[in-house]
Amino acid sequence: MWNNIVSRTIDYTGSLRNLCNSFDKDMALIKGSSIALLKYLLINKVLVVDISEKLNLNKHLELNAGIMEANGGTEIG
Repeated sequence: MWNNIVSRTIDYTGSLRNLCNSFDKDMALIKGSSIALLKYLLINKVLVVDISEKLNLNKHLELNAGIMEANGGTEIG
């Protein structure tokens, strides 16, 4: 499931809140589950973001060039 939200996050241009709400609905998850999943991916460096800025759910999530694979930590992109 994590690879689904990773690919959606990369391709999505809207707000993080809308992305997570859409993902929860599409995957029939409890509301807020995708935000928890996204935080997990950030903490474990599967998604790499600029940590100098506060995470704002009402804005687009800007990813850095490197997106990490969960298995092995090899960089993609």
